[in-house]
Amino acid sequence: MVESNGAPYSDDLPEFFQIYLPSTWSQRMKIPPAFIKNFDGIVPVFVTLKTSSQLSWQVTTNKIDKNWFFEKGWPEFVQENSLKKWDFLTFCYDGNSSFYVNIFAINGIKKRTRTENLQENEASDLPAVKRKKYEEKRGRGRPKRKVAKPFFPEFFKVFLPQSLASQKILIPPDFIKHFNRRIQEKITLKDVEGKVWHVGVERSLYEVFIKGGWHNFVCNHYLEVGDFMVFKYVGSYSFLVKLFGPNGCKKEAFASKNIAATHVKIEQGTEEENESMQTTSIQRQHDHLLRS
Repeated sequence: MVESNGAPYSDDLPEFFQIYLPSTWSQRMKIPPAFIKNFDGIVPVFVTLKTSSQLSWQVTTNKIDKNWFFEKGWPEFVQENSLKKWDFLTFCYDGNSSFYVNIFAINGIKKRTRTENLQENEASDLPAVKRKKYEEKRGRGRPKRKVAKPFFPEFFKVFLPQSLASQKILIPPDFIKHFNRRIQEKITLKDVEGKVWHVGVERSLYEVFIKGGWHNFVCNHYLEVGDFMVFKYVGSYSFLVKLFGPNGCKKEAFASKNIAATHVKIEQGTEEENESMQTTSIQRQHDHLLRS
């Protein structure tokens, strides 16, 4: 593990996702076969994994049978980032043997790494006088740690039409804080092609849904059961939406066909049922990636 410059990555770069299960991925992590084409025929022996913690880990790649894996160095990445069962990870490749890794919990919220929490709380336990001297020392005695800016909060969702996801989709309650607990009636969604959708917001006492116009977004992007969606908040009530298919890779483009409204089945489910379906869908996606 070494300190990284934490440079932000471009959303135009290729990405893949994996779902972490300790029984499967604690010692090595599989790279989806469909992603290998992005190495232009030569898979690097050493790659660097970077996170928002300003740290990086060097891991080796290894081919077993027909599949490629992150192997040596991966267990350290798992341990030092406190990966848990069902964590959702996206890997963005910069084309120079480096990946920027985002880690999400099963509730959809992007996780703060242990290192980030330690950095944030480093001086919080000190008495007030010592804390002031500590802050002065950090400000005057040595350079401040470089921080990747700007920061864009993200959350992920699994597309489950049985839970009304084709008509509206819940923004995780813990994510609403990024709107300062306020949100306007219209927000903007932008896909990887740069196309924009203006959608409405439905609010209740404790929940906020993306609703009006969401079904058009679903149909135009051919969302299917189990697809993963990452919503990156870029400010001014606007989101960049990245979609990942069953092969684990980010969907790059979408054909302009008309899909009938009956393309997906609509059935209402309770919040408990929806959570159960999300876990089941994640398990199915994981099993699919293992078989591919």
